[in-house]
Amino acid sequence: MSYDLSHVLSQYLEKSGYERKDVSVIQPADIFLTRAGDIIIERLFSFERHGRLLALRPEFTSAAARQYASGHYTGPQRWFFSGPIFEDLSDTPFQNQRPSVGAEFLNATGIAADFEVMRTVVGGIQQTDLVNWKLVIGHAALQKHIMGQQGLDHHQYRLLLNQRETLKSQGIKAVEAKLRSMVVEATDGPAKQLNEATSEISAQHMLDVLLDSTQYGSTMGNRTRKDIAQRILAKHQRNQDLDVLLHGLEVFAKWTNLRGEPSEVIEAVATMLTPDDAEGHQYLEEWQSTVNLLVSSGIPESQIILQPNLARNWEYYTGIVFGIEVDETYVAAGGRYDDLATLINYDAVAIPAVGFSYYIDSLKEFLPEPEKSPILEIVSTAEAIAAGQIAAEFLRSNGIMAILTLTDESTSKDTAKTIQTRTDNEIVYQGISYPITDLDPLLTALGAITYDQ
Repeated sequence: MSYDLSHVLSQYLEKSGYERKDVSVIQPADIFLTRAGDIIIERLFSFERHGRLLALRPEFTSAAARQYASGHYTGPQRWFFSGPIFEDLSDTPFQNQRPSVGAEFLNATGIAADFEVMRTVVGGIQQTDLVNWKLVIGHAALQKHIMGQQGLDHHQYRLLLNQRETLKSQGIKAVEAKLRSMVVEATDGPAKQLNEATSEISAQHMLDVLLDSTQYGSTMGNRTRKDIAQRILAKHQRNQDLDVLLHGLEVFAKWTNLRGEPSEVIEAVATMLTPDDAEGHQYLEEWQSTVNLLVSSGIPESQIILQPNLARNWEYYTGIVFGIEVDETYVAAGGRYDDLATLINYDAVAIPAVGFSYYIDSLKEFLPEPEKSPILEIVSTAEAIAAGQIAAEFLRSNGIMAILTLTDESTSKDTAKTIQTRTDNEIVYQGISYPITDLDPLLTALGAITYDQ
């Protein structure tokens, strides 16, 4: 297959109703740092200019959301982007730039929009010769909901998310030991101050009863009643927090291990919801409905995998997340990000949106080597070069690659790829003369030839 991959994917997106948009290579750094994960922060090409912190764009989505929020757009907008993105890779400094193509469906709500974007990312893949791909789908909102049902606060939820790789590589026991250590270090420090007045009063009351009953008086050693009350409360709070965290870890480990056929995963997730959890069941039903739409649209169910714990940047995504996977490598990924506009522009209202990016370099690794297009050489004398130029332009206008060289410059030894200019009005191919005023018969002759490289 002979093509520019970015061009092919861009053409497909344009045919799918997405309008090409351009955003500056240089962007305000804060639109990436505000919502970025550790990887983007570490690899961001940032610099200061005229008192502002700027950065080379590491992706298109944040810039697209900012452009929509500040551009007074109304209603749904389908945009696509194509061009270089940048990462500061110290170990490979000459590979800091790579091509990317992506699409964003902005101000779009509901499973119909999720379905459209996922079907579009698959449609682009189907324009290539990629085989053995899988559409992998997760759900950030359902994950956050289920973990919230376990009593986890935002900080505890983030703690568990940060242990995903350890959980995968070392198992739940290693994560449990690490969490125990982290909780103890966070609550046993000498500067720990407890501000929950009602809880402190309760702890003080319990301590007063204890001291009175044991006749220890107002102090125990060199510590006042307040000091001892704070330590008792800290220990009580630590144990309570740890119990919640470890219970959440059990549920999170079960959730993280889910991956498989849609029907199996949907059934497993259903067992994690209580019968009266209306919000959770609604998420699950919408997830199932989206899969049904994808299958009905022609994607074999055998090529769809549900992996609930899929995305890495959970602050970014607010709903469905997905990716195109080949041999455990992702060549495209995206998801719903309804809150991104408010994260990068505090004056903006939330903009429901869903989008994706193709990872061009990764995708190329799984595609066969492109065939080289045949190139015809038009060999001309200096006197007949005008005729040669006319013939070259004619061939190019008909989709045939052609170069024009002078007789003493020609290096071609393949007569199947060579055309000679005989006079100002005539060329010769395979021993047959063609007047430059009527070269259509030449196309017929060329179409019967196979050009082997």
